Amino acid sequence: MEEVIDSEYSYNGIPESIYEYDRILGITDGIALNINNIVGSGIFLIPGNVWRLVKYPGTALFVWISGGYISFLGSWIYAELSVILPNGAGELKYFDEAFSGSKRLFVRIFSYIMIFIMRPILIVFNACIASQYLIYAILGKNQENQSGYFSKGYVIIRTTSIIILMIITLYHILSSKFAARINAIFAVFKILALTIIVIVGLIQLQNVNFKNHWINVFENTSDNRSYSQRIGSYGYAMLETLIAYEGWSNANYLADKLINPQRSVRVSNIYSIIITIILYILVNISYITVVSPEDAVMRGDVSQIIAMYFGNTLVGETGKILISLLIVISSCGTISTLIDSGSRIIVYAVRNNLIIHRFRFLYFYDERFHTPKNALLFQLFYCMILTIFLTTNAILVTTYYSLYQIILYHCAAAIGLMILMKKFPTFYVSMTTKSFCVSFLLCMTFIAIIMFFPPPSDEIDIYFAYVISWFVILVGIIVSCV
Repeated sequence: MEEVIDSEYSYNGIPESIYEYDRILGITDGIALNINNIVGSGIFLIPGNVWRLVKYPGTALFVWISGGYISFLGSWIYAELSVILPNGAGELKYFDEAFSGSKRLFVRIFSYIMIFIMRPILIVFNACIASQYLIYAILGKNQENQSGYFSKGYVIIRTTSIIILMIITLYHILSSKFAARINAIFAVFKILALTIIVIVGLIQLQNVNFKNHWINVFENTSDNRSYSQRIGSYGYAMLETLIAYEGWSNANYLADKLINPQRSVRVSNIYSIIITIILYILVNISYITVVSPEDAVMRGDVSQIIAMYFGNTLVGETGKILISLLIVISSCGTISTLIDSGSRIIVYAVRNNLIIHRFRFLYFYDERFHTPKNALLFQLFYCMILTIFLTTNAILVTTYYSLYQIILYHCAAAIGLMILMKKFPTFYVSMTTKSFCVSFLLCMTFIAIIMFFPPPSDEIDIYFAYVISWFVILVGIIVSCV
């Protein structure tokens, strides 16, 4: 590890050594980190939601293709940002450079939202998903009344979630290299598992009964909604797919650990999103082939999702248990990358005076394990508090709020790239990148507008989360401009 010992105070007046993380990760590791973050529970939980929102399986498939294209644009933009600013902690570094001076308050607001809302709530959400499906795989049934505050099911699921968080945080504290290997194993497993789902699903195209699912693929379910509700539903369906693709920028947060970060992040981002797009489209084709339209749009407990019906249709209850275990492993992999990158975000924010001095102890770097131990422990403790006291509905709404915030901040990053092009004119930026940046902003603006149309009544909680997200964004912009 390269280290500079300085008797003077470092960033934020912290009397600690100014260190650099061990650069132990290559391009393959970067791809694995991104895929591990992208492929969580989303590809198993969200396809049914998208199908229900747009009503027609053919349209749902088109939405997944469109979401993949938009995610590819975003991934390309973040790859270019990593070339201009190869070190740091993702958006924190990009915003800090792009919105410097009087606009730095915007960066501080983003830091607090990222550290205390967005990252921890996503960690907690994935931990609860993993625990729910782990218990389902063991007991063969959902824990009834788990949303009741401190009911039996609530306590079982939350205790299991905390145990999962403790185990994953522990191996991140003990060894950065070991954690990287575990993340790579998670990524390989996910790719293989989705590939198996794709192969099994495509084989079923030879079955006449399954092949019939592709007849009238744009007319398989009825749609009695109003015109405005249809528009709102299409907007939410697109956003759901973007949520499922979210995570393609994870390598940007860990650039300090990558060998040759400028090239590693660029290649990792682009390759990982291309692999994911191909897998997601083929998985959805498999779902459409095997799952009946009536089952696909079901909404209920953990067993009533499209992936579970896929497994049940092919091999019965055993298939549901296998899918449950796959969701558990996928969610744990996502938790692992979120915990890792979350600790780097905390350290960067403290080092660069983006959060108050009382948190300066989080800057401590354990030289024996070569890990940001205090940041990891703080993150674990905070996530445990959220896990214990937040109800299931509160976690769900806050998760959607956090994901909306992340997507909206991706737009801010695209604007930041345009600012940095002028700030660092020596860096060559191709016309392709400029056109991708404009296209990404236009796509996101269009989605943001159509999502203000009211959705169906059963999606109203999600609608409120979206409105709250915009309110917070607007307040942050106003405060940062004052």
